[in-house]
Amino acid sequence: MALTIAEFMSAIRLPDAPDAELQRNATRVMVAAQALAAKVGPGAPEAVRDEATIRVGAWLFDSDPTGARGEVTQNALRSSGALALLGPWRRSRSLVVDRPTGDGGGTGETGGSTGSG
Repeated sequence: MALTIAEFMSAIRLPDAPDAELQRNATRVMVAAQALAAKVGPGAPEAVRDEATIRVGAWLFDSDPTGARGEVTQNALRSSGALALLGPWRRSRSLVVDRPTGDGGGTGETGGSTGSG
């Protein structure tokens, strides 16, 4: 079951009957938080992504947009605890590197010119 805006707003302790502006802001934050959770933990179960969305969304909603407290410069996923939730499903950003062949030649390709002649 996908997280609804009503569930999100309740989870981050917003009023049951919000005004239109508060609902728009909460929706904007929820959508951004869902995108972050999906990017970091694409294979996570929906319940885990929903909880990560709530955590990062609450952090974003409560952060100071002017940066006066320095919160905006921190990583929202890490600071909210969402990164830890998504950790087991986090995509690795490692690179595949060719192994040397043992002759000091790197990938096994020979140097020099190419072509016939």
